[in-house]
Amino acid sequence: MADTIRSSIEVAAKPAEVYAFVEDPQGGQLFTLAREVTEVQQYGGGRIKSFATRAGAGQFTVQEFPQRYEVEYHWPGYRARYEVRLDPVSETATRVTIDVALQPQSFRGRVLASKTRFELKGYVNNRLAALQQQFKQK
Repeated sequence: MADTIRSSIEVAAKPAEVYAFVEDPQGGQLFTLAREVTEVQQYGGGRIKSFATRAGAGQFTVQEFPQRYEVEYHWPGYRARYEVRLDPVSETATRVTIDVALQPQSFRGRVLASKTRFELKGYVNNRLAALQQQFKQK
């Protein structure tokens, strides 16, 4: 059974700018820190297809530029489905909403699910704060 984490913020940029930044695991870092990314595969049009990290791997399953995308990320004992939605708030602001459905995939994962959820929620909130800071610097 999935445990959903939802977080959102407003960013001072247009949806297309935010999408381009957060889609790239080596730049936006919504899934893992850039230094943890070991491989990124792209489609012919430049959209990210999949990526690998030191801990796991992610696959983009839905891409609707610049409104939303979904990624399924796997690491030992867990699977998480990230849905990132970008809604324009004004001419120069975007609401970024992230839903993460965390699904333990092993006995150990189920035992540690509460701790992992707490850590993942903190990580997502930290990444959103960093994203907000990134677009304040412009």
